[in-house]
Amino acid sequence: MDRLPSRVNLAFKGFDINTIICPICYVGGDSRDHTFIFCYVANMIWRRIRVWTAVTWPTIITVEDFFIWMDSYTGSTSNKVRLYSIVAACLWWIWRYRNDTLHENGAIKERDLFDKIRLSSFSWLQARSKLAPTWNT
Repeated sequence: MDRLPSRVNLAFKGFDINTIICPICYVGGDSRDHTFIFCYVANMIWRRIRVWTAVTWPTIITVEDFFIWMDSYTGSTSNKVRLYSIVAACLWWIWRYRNDTLHENGAIKERDLFDKIRLSSFSWLQARSKLAPTWNT
């Protein structure tokens, strides 16, 4: 619903924001779609996810595109559940990385993001599902 407290949203709501530039890449505006899709860190993560899952991903322009695509995903039910878990973990960790960069001066390392995403998605699957926590089954 685009209600995250990104710099663009806060400025739009009238908050006095020094800059709306992304705190990670300093290239685009700190909006939901930039942070989760267009920022270089998000791009790096999604490329690694595509290789890991070996799933053909469509071109994603907005965060809604992820959910529209997942609703129409024609893979097996178990792979759909796994894919949803992976996408949710990606969104969660990208947002945490953004906040950490903005507020805590980089305690979470960029090089660790992919491993954190894999671990979180496996942990969520193991805790919430009877599926084996692996992509390849």
